[in-house]
Amino acid sequence: MSPSPLFSLVLALLCGQEPVVGEARGGKGNKSSLQTPPNNPADWLRVLNTGSTHSSLGQYLGGKRFGYEIETEGPILWNGKLAWRIVEETAREELADGKPVHEVSQTTSIHALEGEGPLIYFHQIAEENGKRTERIAMPTGKGDGLKLVVNRDGRQETREVERPKASLSHTVRMNAWLSSSPEPGTRMTSWETEWDDENPNRPTVYTFIGKESVEGERVNRVRCEMDGARMDCLVTDQGKTLSVRVGPLQLKQEPESIARKLQAGGVDLAEALSIPLDGLKDPKLAPRVTKAVWLMRGLEDTGFSFPEDKRQKLVAPTNEPKGAVHLITQGSPLPGKAEPLGEAEKKAMLASTPTLQSDDPRLKAWAQKQVGMAQSVRDRAALLVGAVNRHLGKTMAANAEDALSVLDQARGDCTEHTLLFVAAARSCGIPAREVTGLVPGEMVGKSGTRLAMVWHAWAEYHDGTGWQAVDPTWNQASGVDATHVKLATGPTDWSWMNLLGVLRVNLERAEFSR
Repeated sequence: MSPSPLFSLVLALLCGQEPVVGEARGGKGNKSSLQTPPNNPADWLRVLNTGSTHSSLGQYLGGKRFGYEIETEGPILWNGKLAWRIVEETAREELADGKPVHEVSQTTSIHALEGEGPLIYFHQIAEENGKRTERIAMPTGKGDGLKLVVNRDGRQETREVERPKASLSHTVRMNAWLSSSPEPGTRMTSWETEWDDENPNRPTVYTFIGKESVEGERVNRVRCEMDGARMDCLVTDQGKTLSVRVGPLQLKQEPESIARKLQAGGVDLAEALSIPLDGLKDPKLAPRVTKAVWLMRGLEDTGFSFPEDKRQKLVAPTNEPKGAVHLITQGSPLPGKAEPLGEAEKKAMLASTPTLQSDDPRLKAWAQKQVGMAQSVRDRAALLVGAVNRHLGKTMAANAEDALSVLDQARGDCTEHTLLFVAAARSCGIPAREVTGLVPGEMVGKSGTRLAMVWHAWAEYHDGTGWQAVDPTWNQASGVDATHVKLATGPTDWSWMNLLGVLRVNLERAEFSR
């Protein structure tokens, strides 16, 4: 898995739209729960402190600043009415395949100063090494939804989406909750917005840990959890973020003049986020491993549990400390009874989505051309694995967010291979899903070459009897080897992020094919 998609998931958590991750609103000492929203813009401005606010956060990995987030908000006149504008600018520089990758984005959100303070306009421009994606959302003119227009390098897509539930009133309620000094363990549910999902609203749970002193100021320690991934946050009563941490990744409040000074030399995220591996002398042997026994340590307090299926089983260790498990993986699934898909799950695993456009005529034509007259599900899936592997040049510096972009750019890493395979399989009537996991690899960095478990993506398709794992990047069409350790399936299980910086892996035993 390339560093940028991986870190984009983390940044979706670190740079969300809720107050705990950057939006500072609400008067000092405001104890109001805002059960009834203000009646007019003037009352809203009093609740929001009237004036503009400014926030700057540096993004760090291993003590090195490689990105920033600058946010400004305040009242404006919008279509003849007072409204509230939030402008966010982000940038980061990293290394991929030893080459610099520069990413920037600018986002403008406009909220009405009436009712719940809903979002009424959204505009984002994001660029990565010259590749541009633009998103615009505005009212449809009918109902409460929004029209979302996405332009990816000249290819335009339009669809209607639910209006985001993240609103000004949610933000003020959050700040009131923080300033009320809730009991440790008390939770509050709010919302994040993910525009590339069918439903952009994703629930986020905040847990109050306690009060502590930072440079003489009493602040709140809060844990944020979305789709299983956890952040540790320090936030003032007014919602101003002081720091956010996910494993070794951190955002921290600092003067804008400092935050903008990215440190020379770049950060190789793939190397920095890889996991130490003991017990394997040569990763080139990985494709020959048919069975592996792993010792996984560092799981305590992560909330993560390894998924189990016909090729991956957990065994509790007898002489290991708390937070350690043994995991057994196999290249081929163990024999067992058939596990057909239910109708609801089958429908979901065949669905076209904003990032897996399996109903697009061009993608369907490409996929059908690859499978030809093949009849069995396994034969068609194998042909698609080979076709994706041949179609894409291998690079970690060509990130794409959707299958059509992958088809067009014809290059990428495991993320792009997996996106294209899953979309192509679905277009051919084969239920398919993405898998996130770990595989052995050689990391070549400034500290030299070392063996590690690296983040990887592959796919599973359902042949009518059960899920079958394939790896389009490695051209493994008849099943993945036993060094593929599965962490999650689908795009909405992020609990594996809790392993960043804490997981330790030892390959205790391996069996090889001849």
